[in-house]
Amino acid sequence: MLFDCSGRAYKCEQVLHSHPKNRAFDVYLARCENKSYVVKRLTPDVFKQSLQLKIEFADTHRLPMHIDYNKEEHTLVYEYFRNDLLSLVKDNPNFPLAARKQILWEAGKALKKLHARNWIHVGRPP
Repeated sequence: MLFDCSGRAYKCEQVLHSHPKNRAFDVYLARCENKSYVVKRLTPDVFKQSLQLKIEFADTHRLPMHIDYNKEEHTLVYEYFRNDLLSLVKDNPNFPLAARKQILWEAGKALKKLHARNWIHVGRPP
């Protein structure tokens, strides 16, 4: 059970991704009030950067950000989605071309905003 800064309790139910070297950094599917979330523990430095990132980009909806956190355990909580955008497009061959282009356009704008403020990205969020 993980308690976050808002007082909500998240119950970790299964491992979504195992960290290859340290189980403390496994990524979990968790439940709270009948909703699914992703819970991810980070190193103190990365946790601090994630909090900074959310503050600096509070004005954008294009970047997936954590919705809650636990400062003592350096843990972030994200909304859970069953699929990522790539799977959505792959699994739905009739997905409209205009929608695909809009998704790419919005992702590009988010990356441009990150780069404009000298942030780099590695990989994808949980």
